[in-house]
Amino acid sequence: MRADEQGTLRALQSTREIIDNLISEHRGRIANTAGDSILAEFPSVVDAV
Repeated sequence: MRADEQGTLRALQSTREIIDNLISEHRGRIANTAGDSILAEFPSVVDAV
């Protein structure tokens, strides 16, 4: 991050958009976030994987 803070933040934001879309597509919801981690809940095991 130190070498390219803006690039790192853009990459994290881009990745987060992809993850958010995938969670929604599989009927999940984000229960919590901390830093670069995400805790997501899904209605079934099948949706989670």
